[in-house]
Order: sequence, then C-alpha cells, then structure tokens
Amino acid sequence: DAAVAHAERILAQLLLMAKIDAAGSNEPQKPAPIDIAALAQQLTADRVPAAAEAGIDLGYEGEGPAFARAEPLLFGELLRNLVENAIAYAGNGAEVTVRVREHADAVLLTVEDNGPGIAPERRGLVRQRFSRGEHRDAPGMGLGLPIVEEIAALFDATMVLESGADGRGLRVTIRFPAV
Repeated sequence: DAAVAHAERILAQLLLMAKIDAAGSNEPQKPAPIDIAALAQQLTADRVPAAAEAGIDLGYEGEGPAFARAEPLLFGELLRNLVENAIAYAGNGAEVTVRVREHADAVLLTVEDNGPGIAPERRGLVRQRFSRGEHRDAPGMGLGLPIVEEIAALFDATMVLESGADGRGLRVTIRFPAV
C-alpha cells in the first residue's frame, strides 16, 4: 500500500511538472489576486493530522488578508510541497511554522522548521529536478523544491532557501509581488 501511494505521489508530481512546463511556455497570464493568507491557513490546518502522526508540531502564523496574484490550485500545490518536505525531513519532535506576512512591496510565504536543514553548499543542488540532497533513503524523487520554484516563477515570485532561526533548520521564503 505504501509503495502504491508513493508511486501515485511521484506520478502526480511528474504530471504537475509537465503542466508547469506547458504553462511556462505559453504567454504569461495575470491571475486574479487571491488571499494567500487565508488559503495558507486552511492548507496548513489540513496537514496538521499528518504532521502530528509524524511527530511534527505544525502551526500557522499570520494576521489578516495578504493578497498576491496566484492561481489557487497551483498555490496549494506549492504550499503542500513545502509543508510535506518539512514533515518528511525535519524529523520527529521538530516544529514547522507556516507564515504569511506583507513586507514592503511583497507578500512573503515562509515555511520554517528547526530540523537538520540543508547545508548552504547543497542548496543549489536541491533546486534541480531529481536531486535528493542528503536524504537519499527518504521517499520522494527530488521534485518538491523544483516544483515549488517553477510554480513561484509562474506568478513572478521568487524562492529563497536559508537557515532557520539560530542557524538551525531550513527557512523557505516565497516572495510574491504585492498587488
């Protein structure tokens, strides 16, 4: 059952990558602004049971609405990939926090954990398709972060990988242009 579920997830990711590639080759579209704070809060709440089962304390921080141009289903896939990566790699007992906040001329979506993180010299590598980083024994195909970055690019957003608070863990920030 686990192998079938894993294969289904990989197939879904490969199909999503093909859709993103096709969307990126077409003329860029300007989606309507959506409240990514409300969507992020709901999507985070939906993942709490899976996080708890993995021994992860998953939470959300944010105030009020924060609007950015994004397509809701693709935004959901972007956030789902970030949260599922944190759940898979942060380790039992870790804390994962999803944050949405407005900052100057941008809306920032951040997923931060206090797990082992990714060494700075390996951060470029994990942005490449099929790169597994240091977690070769964990499930997955190395598509999560490339999917996130390619979806972000569709909405003129950028992805930054950095160490979390106190130099521990990983902080992934997606910077959407404010509307």
